[in-house]
Amino acid sequence: MSPENALKALLVEDNLGDARLITRYLEESSLPSEASELELTHVETLTAGLEHLEKNTYDFVLLDLGLPESTGLETLERVLSHSPELPVVVLTGLNNREIAVEAIMRGAQDYLPKDDIDSAQLLRSLRYAIERKKREEKLETLNRINALIRDINKALLTATSRAEIEQAVCERFIATDPYQFALVGEFSSDFEEFTKRYWESVDKRDLETVLEVKGQLLGHQLAAEAVRTREVQVIQNIAEGELSEEQKDEIAEHEVKTVAAIPLVFETVHGVLVVYADHPYAFDEQEREVLGELGQTIGYAITSLEAQMERVDLDDMFRSGDTNEVD
Repeated sequence: MSPENALKALLVEDNLGDARLITRYLEESSLPSEASELELTHVETLTAGLEHLEKNTYDFVLLDLGLPESTGLETLERVLSHSPELPVVVLTGLNNREIAVEAIMRGAQDYLPKDDIDSAQLLRSLRYAIERKKREEKLETLNRINALIRDINKALLTATSRAEIEQAVCERFIATDPYQFALVGEFSSDFEEFTKRYWESVDKRDLETVLEVKGQLLGHQLAAEAVRTREVQVIQNIAEGELSEEQKDEIAEHEVKTVAAIPLVFETVHGVLVVYADHPYAFDEQEREVLGELGQTIGYAITSLEAQMERVDLDDMFRSGDTNEVD
């Protein structure tokens, strides 16, 4: 088993001499400070590379464009279509600026002619590729969350009941990747029972997916803690949590990997929004902060709507009293 902070690389290169040279350069390079060691996997064909990407997790890919079964930019496109989240550094025997520019435009993080590579250049390229990909992912995450929040805010402005608010929030969450299931509910005073108010899922899967037993939620203690603390709580990888084998099998079947519990709070707690995603570590620190603000916005909308309804009820009561006096 490799260390958690090992830097995992996949080298797809059919030329064994080039592969040995690149491996040596990587071994000579100073690793990023957060990495304890380099774990390099070498395969000679694109098919084998794609199989490894299917079964394993990597931090970056070093990809030769001149493979026996696939050549040129098509090779890059097949890797990126399979694993768009991975930084890919292209290796080639050609020093062609036009191909280099095109490879970058199509999603490669860097382009290195093999004849010009040394250990220092390779290390710089890999560090740049990894950092650039992280920045891109953060920007994509921020744009995705902002779009979701704008959509929810529009719905809150037109909602005329608490049920409409809860329905709009759940529907908009599951319409956005990577969220698979969204559920709004509330706890009993002792936090033992959880009662759902509204839920939605991407494929209309049954509510039992996230309710382990009657009244018990998958991530029950997490959601209870969110209500108690009035802060967003997250389990980044459910499979690593303290669950029975039966529960883990159930999770695997429905592809639920991460859960976030978002308290709906403004002056008082109106319940909790529980969101499940289809891959682990889906909620980074920035996203948790934004989701916390969203929970307050939803809480404010519910508070305002309930206050408005109370005023309407009082007005109706007073009008009814005035009418009785006239009679």
